[in-house]
Amino acid sequence: MGYMEQLAAEKKAMKALMAKAGPNGENLTEAERKELKERYEKAKKLQERVDLFKGVNDLNTDEVNTSSRNAATPGRLSLRSLATDIPRQAMSYSGKFGVKGLIQAGSTLVPVPIVNPGKPTPSYAGAEIPPRLVDYLPAVGREPVYDIIRETAVENSGSAAVVPVGKEKPVKKLNLVRDTQTLKVVAVLTDEIDRFVLEDATSIRQWLGTRLTLEVINTVENEILHGDGTATHLLGLDHVTGTQTQEWHNNIFDTIMLGINKLESIGVGVQVIALSSADWMEAQTRKDAEGHYYMGNVIDPTNRTMWGYQVAQVPGLAQGTGWVIGADSLAIGTDNMMRLEWDAATGFSRNAVRARVESRYALDVYKPHGLVKLNLTAPTTGK
Repeated sequence: MGYMEQLAAEKKAMKALMAKAGPNGENLTEAERKELKERYEKAKKLQERVDLFKGVNDLNTDEVNTSSRNAATPGRLSLRSLATDIPRQAMSYSGKFGVKGLIQAGSTLVPVPIVNPGKPTPSYAGAEIPPRLVDYLPAVGREPVYDIIRETAVENSGSAAVVPVGKEKPVKKLNLVRDTQTLKVVAVLTDEIDRFVLEDATSIRQWLGTRLTLEVINTVENEILHGDGTATHLLGLDHVTGTQTQEWHNNIFDTIMLGINKLESIGVGVQVIALSSADWMEAQTRKDAEGHYYMGNVIDPTNRTMWGYQVAQVPGLAQGTGWVIGADSLAIGTDNMMRLEWDAATGFSRNAVRARVESRYALDVYKPHGLVKLNLTAPTTGK
């Protein structure tokens, strides 16, 4: 139980005692008077910690203010920054109590900033976490419940035209639908960690930083791909209605290019090509009839591009499945913050600590027809 929850419980208990006490406390027993005093002293200490917690996070989390979410400024999620921000915030919070590592129980808010509205850096030299799909998708700060405008594709939607004087103007059907979105919680709880391990800054960075960050990235990315939109899942690409498909044609390159063409033929640019690790390896190692790699003409493995379009290697994609994601077709909705809590209560007798992180996300799809699912599996017979 966090400090705020403990404080609320103490206040509730004191309120019940005060209701029984009467005008001068004459209705309380000696034991109840003692209990009231003890709860009051405990509540005072908890209030001091809550006030300190709020003050520290007001200084450290400007990026997560509500005003930044209302601005809805598009950019890209910096989830990988959590690898350093989670341990930094945890140690900063503990430091306020004179503890070098982590205090036995605490909680803090960690900003999940939206950064780099331009083209993302495709390579992270020396990074333990390689580039992921979430690094290339646009993101927008959101309130817990919000509306988006989704464009639907219909035949014969009309178009502009040259109109003679006095004639009726043509109608263009915008085909816009309002959808209500809700941010959903993505959370993870660690197993028990030796408390003395977490007195070392390097261990804190490794266990609370890199490990938890990678788990959050894996989960968010998996939900973006496969979530079924039920109460416990985001609505992922696999379950979005109105997307396009591209079946296998000749080879992996022709299939992907035909998928790209499906977007460009309707005036949608390419945001990113999402491929499984196996399919990306297949593309990089494919040779022509003379045994030469296609790399020089089609692929730039260093910058992870294909025909100049960004490629994201996605561990959560099954071999034989890929996506061409169109520009301005979707975005990740987020509340811009992550709550980190840790507690030694459950492992007190074993000097063990457990930690939990949670944050909220949604997938906003603006143009389903700007998403092309690729079938990259060659048929067993025929072409």
